Amino acid sequence: MFLSLTAYCLALILKLKTGTNKTLWEFLLLMRVYMYDSWDTFTAKLFRKKSKTSKGRQKVPIEKKKDPQFQGSVAKVKVQKRK
Repeated sequence: MFLSLTAYCLALILKLKTGTNKTLWEFLLLMRVYMYDSWDTFTAKLFRKKSKTSKGRQKVPIEKKKDPQFQGSVAKVKVQKRK
């Protein structure tokens, strides 16, 4: 039990010293992947920029109904064709 608590504390201290915004779980995953590489490689991968960005789901524009245009006291109405 004390070994796991010590490992957690060390991981948390490293995360705080690097100043990353990643969660502790993401930090641990990266630490396991780059365990045998140099510290510079690890920090470069920790702070890398995203290669792709997303605008998210785009909304489909909804057409608004056009109000008839008034010219004086007479309205100009377009005749709609029946299908």
